[in-house]
Order: sequence, then C-alpha cells, then structure tokens
Amino acid sequence: MKSSFFLDLFVQTTSQVSRLAVDDLPGSRLVYAEMMRQLHAVYGEWLLKDGCWNFVVDHFKGARMLFLSEGSTHADLVAMAQEDYNLDMNTESVKLTYSLQQMAPDLPPIHVTSDRKVRNLLEITKTHEVRLAVDNLHGSLLVNAETYMETVSNCYML
Repeated sequence: MKSSFFLDLFVQTTSQVSRLAVDDLPGSRLVYAEMMRQLHAVYGEWLLKDGCWNFVVDHFKGARMLFLSEGSTHADLVAMAQEDYNLDMNTESVKLTYSLQQMAPDLPPIHVTSDRKVRNLLEITKTHEVRLAVDNLHGSLLVNAETYMETVSNCYML
C-alpha cells in the first residue's frame, strides 16, 4: 500500500532554490517550489493629462500574467515582457513601470530599470496588488518639465 502524500513528500534545500520532490505525482519527479510572485502586466502608454498620470491600455495587446521568483533580474523581466507581447528583442525595447493606488496622481510612474528595482517590486507585491505597465520605449509620451509644472496643479483643483 502506498504511503500517504505527506510521507512521500520531502524538501531538499540548496543555496539557490528550494526543491520539492513528490513521488505520488505521475510523471513528475522534481517540482520547483521557489517562492513565485504573480504580477499582472498590461501593454499601453502613460499619458499626462491635466497634470495627472494615467495609463491607457492597448486593448489589442491586452494583459498578461507574469510569475517572478525572488531571484529574477531586470533582464529576466524585460525578456518575459518582450516574449509575452511578441516583440522583437533586437529592435523593440520596452519600458517597465508601475504606480500604486495610494500615490498622488501627479507623481510620475515608478520605473523598473535595474535588478535592485525588480527586488523592490517583488517586495511591494507582498503587500500590494501591482499592475506592471509595459510601454514601447520609442513610442512613449515625453513631457518636458515646463509642461509638467504648468499642468500639475490641475490634479488638486477644489
């Protein structure tokens, strides 16, 4: 008689990843159980309108679900976004940003540009639902400082 699921379950820890081996799962000998974070990604463009930042979703390209591990790098995240949105990795660069609901509407989005910022993003996903904004680097709206300062006060009009 087969032993119970929990008796056949053992955890082997290495310095890089925790591994879970389950003998009772047919065809599966080794399953990675590294802590993964779910991240919703949407493709579109940030627009500054009346001094407030808004992300306009490209409904044709839509949303994707990304899963990041604690060891994910900026290069990993960029490659996932480019692959999921079928972008040519040689010619189409992406900008990765996010904004939290409690941020003031006149604050620009937070850019994810390094491994450290990916680690920060992963830490934030532990307590907040984050929507990662994927934007074509060459097609994004550029707003100069003068235009920004002229319109930023409109966000707080009474």
